[in-house]
Amino acid sequence: MAEKKRLSSHRHSCPVIERVPADRSQGAPRTEPPSRYDRRAIGVGCLSAVIVYVAYFPSDSVAVEHGDALWFVALAIMVAMLGWIPARRESVAPWLEHGAGGGGPSQERVATRSQKWASLGADIIPALIAVWMMVAAVATSPPGNLRMATNEAWFWVAWAVIFPAVRRLLSDARSQAAVLGLLVVCAAGLAAHAMHQQFVGLPRSLAEFRRDPEQVLRLAGIDALPGSAEWMVFENRLLDGGPTATFALANSLAGVLLVGALIALAAVVYGWRRLTLPQRSGWMAALLLCGVGLVATRSRSGLAAVLLGAMLTLLIGWRLHRRPASGLLLGVAMVIVVALSGGLGIVIFGDPEWVEQAPTSLAYRFQYWRSTLAMAVDRPLFAAGPGNFQSIYERYREPSAHEQIADPHHFLFETLAAGGFVGLGLLLVWLGAIGALAYQRMPDSQRRQSDSQGSPSIGTFEPASRDKGPASRDKGPASRDKGAEDNATSTPLRAVVRGGLGMLLLVWVISAAVGQLPDWEAQVIAVPVALLIGLLVLPERPGSWLKNHVKVSESFSSVVSPAALLALLVHLSVSGGWTVPGVAMFAWVLAATVAGS
Repeated sequence: MAEKKRLSSHRHSCPVIERVPADRSQGAPRTEPPSRYDRRAIGVGCLSAVIVYVAYFPSDSVAVEHGDALWFVALAIMVAMLGWIPARRESVAPWLEHGAGGGGPSQERVATRSQKWASLGADIIPALIAVWMMVAAVATSPPGNLRMATNEAWFWVAWAVIFPAVRRLLSDARSQAAVLGLLVVCAAGLAAHAMHQQFVGLPRSLAEFRRDPEQVLRLAGIDALPGSAEWMVFENRLLDGGPTATFALANSLAGVLLVGALIALAAVVYGWRRLTLPQRSGWMAALLLCGVGLVATRSRSGLAAVLLGAMLTLLIGWRLHRRPASGLLLGVAMVIVVALSGGLGIVIFGDPEWVEQAPTSLAYRFQYWRSTLAMAVDRPLFAAGPGNFQSIYERYREPSAHEQIADPHHFLFETLAAGGFVGLGLLLVWLGAIGALAYQRMPDSQRRQSDSQGSPSIGTFEPASRDKGPASRDKGPASRDKGAEDNATSTPLRAVVRGGLGMLLLVWVISAAVGQLPDWEAQVIAVPVALLIGLLVLPERPGSWLKNHVKVSESFSSVVSPAALLALLVHLSVSGGWTVPGVAMFAWVLAATVAGS
């Protein structure tokens, strides 16, 4: 009777817990698989859809000023809403249990005061920059164009809302690896598109231009007189410029391709022994496509940046994996040999002018930067304001500079031109916060912090089968639940696949409805290539490299994300693309992966 009375007093308790079978009474109750409508999975899917969208509609910086990126802003706000909405714990429990720490229960991170301030700065500073850019847009119009200024200011708002959300959506190793794989898939598709342009599209356009230049310019939407600056720029791009795929400039495409090449390189170097034969084929094909496409763009800064990124990938990887110094020297020697061979091939078989004009091209950059700095000194608070650089730059252009540029070809000077010294200062602080978080998330730093505070370290870089930590000693039913583990593993991958494929279909359906299909002839090649590589490098079947080697996937993102982000910023230090959504999304995802959450 006493027992019955005790049960009746707790009639509101969960009936599932009361009916735990006897054979499972010694362990934790079974963890339910994630909900089909898990909010975090929906957020990762929407993020993947945005990445595919900007691959088709990257919107050049000039197009951003004219409002072509407003749909991108709307999608960014949608991702931000899904990323900030707190999900129910029971719906994300498997994600938390199989998070960045490995295959067992998640280990609580030791948050120091500096980590808290760096994390807060990484989230808040983009919002402060966005607010400042919106104020600058209003304050500099007139003489600037208010509509163009606010259009670009909305781009900064997109950064402010999407970056903190992406940090939270990609808070576990599997989500990071899945989204990084999607970046490779998009880059490979763009590289295939670029190859079609290089060997089919550009020769055909050049022949048509020589036959009837006015009609070609008219079809391209350019109204220019013979001998004018616009006419000469278009002709020079046909003669000397490389392929651009869906971008407006080859340098913008180069920024995406170098990221894809570095991610594929890291997967090949550090996962080769654990990859299946189809996976090896997919990663090698992606690496080859991105590398060849990058060479075809003739981007000097892109080639230099990818070599730097490859060196950093080897240095960081060997440091984290505790490899012998001889292996590090061998990897560095291989990169040097490949770099010298590629450079020699460009010099022998390429256009000699491409090499000879490198100093002149760099000298032009210094002219742009000096003029931009003079503009900012004269207008220290807001400089030109967002969207007004082209019109105000003409007042400060040096007499020896003959080009009419749309941006200063440097991401720091571009921010300076749009938001003055305040905007530049906030960006430098944000970069410092990202760097601090990246350093604190490195395994050596975490190990020192955990040793000093008496808690277990996270992020060991060994295969899961060799894990000697508490997670591997957990023999409870939750760790033996195969179905829940498989479901938790495939959830981020399925979200990425569904979001990417959904946006791919939506792009083609809407384009067909409005009668403006993408380059059909090139896409017939690019889309199958991207889908095939995605099928090979984003597997969801049990036994995949991403599933059974959780700690290797953690090291995968820890190695490649800092190297790829730094290489991309080096590229953007001598070329445009900082306010191009197709390039910016790659930079934001890499920064969010580096900074963690």
